[in-house]
Amino acid sequence: MTTYPNLAANLPLAQAIDQVSEQLEATSMKALISGALASTFEKQSHDIDALLAAYTSGEIDKQTLMMELEREKQIAEIELLSWQIAAKAQVQQVVNQVFSLVEKAVLP
Repeated sequence: MTTYPNLAANLPLAQAIDQVSEQLEATSMKALISGALASTFEKQSHDIDALLAAYTSGEIDKQTLMMELEREKQIAEIELLSWQIAAKAQVQQVVNQVFSLVEKAVLP
């Protein structure tokens, strides 16, 4: 069991945190976060590459490049915010699980 100095007097909470942490290792929470980043930027990589190529070849000027990159940035942010909503639901489940385990350990 991991030690939590601030939780020394609250053994059920420390145990619940350990139990839920172990379960999270086996879940898709890490995969969700890394998948969100990969998915978002994979979708945009072609557009960003095309913008950079157009700028390098002189097809667009610096102002247009900057404006289009800002647009791509906003698209990425919106995409990641939608992933954040999905992650929030998982975080709520984790918090509920921790407190449920604490209650079971303390209450008859």
